[in-house]
Amino acid sequence: MLRPIQRALRHPARLLTTRSAQPSAAAWAPWLAGAAAASLLAALTRRPVLLESLASAVPPSVGGVGRPVTAKEIQQHNHAKDAWVVIGGVVYDVTEFLEMHPGGEEVVLPHLGKDISPIFHLLHAKNVLSRTLEDSESLTVVGHLAPGAILEVVESPSSSAAVEERRRNLPPVESIRNCAQFEQHAKEVLGADQREWHFFSSFADDGHSFNANKRSWSYLRFFPRINVPVRSISTATTFLGDPTSIPLPIFYCATGQTTSGHPDGELNLARGSAVTRIPQMVSTLSGISIEEIGEERELLAKNGGSKAPLWWQLYIYTDRKESERRMRDAVKAGVQAIFITVDAPQIGNREADAKPPSSTLMEANLHWRTIKDQAPNMPVLVKGVGCVEDVVLAKQHGADGVLLSNHGTCYGDAGVIHATEILQREVTSGMKLLGVRNLGELKPEMVELLDGLLGRRM
Repeated sequence: MLRPIQRALRHPARLLTTRSAQPSAAAWAPWLAGAAAASLLAALTRRPVLLESLASAVPPSVGGVGRPVTAKEIQQHNHAKDAWVVIGGVVYDVTEFLEMHPGGEEVVLPHLGKDISPIFHLLHAKNVLSRTLEDSESLTVVGHLAPGAILEVVESPSSSAAVEERRRNLPPVESIRNCAQFEQHAKEVLGADQREWHFFSSFADDGHSFNANKRSWSYLRFFPRINVPVRSISTATTFLGDPTSIPLPIFYCATGQTTSGHPDGELNLARGSAVTRIPQMVSTLSGISIEEIGEERELLAKNGGSKAPLWWQLYIYTDRKESERRMRDAVKAGVQAIFITVDAPQIGNREADAKPPSSTLMEANLHWRTIKDQAPNMPVLVKGVGCVEDVVLAKQHGADGVLLSNHGTCYGDAGVIHATEILQREVTSGMKLLGVRNLGELKPEMVELLDGLLGRRM
């Protein structure tokens, strides 16, 4: 019943709308197959992509916020020691907040004295302003943009007309045969010379770890078993003691600021997960709040979608109260496991991405005893383990699992469902050629590690 939904989602351009052109039921009629599919599709298209820029005009709801401020006055507050910006018609003094900005003050400085509404709303969860005003004295409201004021607006490159045109001209997603082609299309849409692409594709320093990660697959050789009946096999598994059957041994891993690549960011992954039943992990630095994602999942489930496990990746902040607040929000949103990132006490030197997220807010003095205390009553895993000694320590200190990684890189996302189908075909084909009928039959002796994969310690 959900196959028509998948076909609709394979054509991203068909999901792009504007405020003046909302999708009608008749327009979607060819894609629907039954009431359940229709309900789910209505949920999937509930939040349209807004293609037009946000205007500087003061919304009626903020007209009474403080005093009216002229464009000329705002423009005078354009340096680090006296910094104002306009967001949604409200004028904010961000002078004291600059050094606390998670992305670093460098990303804000060029836009001081301007209206940053489009780029702000693209990169931030909708409740971030209210939360920051509530929890911090470093961000203050000056007033509202005076009626008729004309102020320079900072557009978001990833929502520009050129990007949207390239997105509309993407080939049908069915034409993509492997995951590497997704990367190429993302590069074409975002622009090879744009920071958004550099953020998703860049690596630290000279990229030795990044390239070694890719090369490592060429050092593996399989020993298949023959004469095993493999006409019918199962790729299903379970995670973290949850009896829910997952169709593939994969999950959608956390990536920060996905709204840099598409305005709906993590909501696209949530919608894909509702079809594929693959677990989704959400980043602390996601462009969509965990509350919004939780609401989206509930709506999708009510309209016939699957409710796959939801996990959360946590950066522990130097401000532990902030970490605790975020944890409460995640639990309330329905998160079922926490992955604590431990391999980023310092953000790597990503040369292609000239303005990487700031590490000044991240706790550099982590200790094993703090791990399990972060999330009582649910599985806690350690993300970023790179040696066997730390796997043992993680177990000794109560972690429920580890994620082996070296924070190598991250890619943009597109075509969640089709990418999952590609992986489904690859895993199924590999298992049949190896002569195994389920994941339990995979054995270490089926894999040979060739010379060059494993190094020696000094």
